[in-house]
Amino acid sequence: MQPAPSRQLLATLKTTSSQTAKATAAMIKALADVDAQKAWADTAYPSLFAYCRGALNWSEAIVAGSRGAAPESYRGTSDTAISPAT
Repeated sequence: MQPAPSRQLLATLKTTSSQTAKATAAMIKALADVDAQKAWADTAYPSLFAYCRGALNWSEAIVAGSRGAAPESYRGTSDTAISPAT
C-alpha cells in the first residue's frame, strides 16, 4: 500500500487530468463555433490561425500541433500572418 501523501498526490493528478480533459473539450467546441461563425473575421486578425497566435497567445507549437484536427479556415495559413492586420 502506498503512503498517504503518495495516494493524495495521485488523486490530485487524476482530478486535474479530468478537469483538463473537460476544459480541452470545451475549448475545441468554442474553437469550432468561432470558426463556423467566422467570428475572428470581425477582429484585426486575417485568419483564425493568426487570431489564435496573436489574441490567444498560443505558441507556434500548439497551433501547429492543432492543425491536423483544426477547422478548415485554421489550416494552411501562413505562420507569417500572426500580427493584426492594419
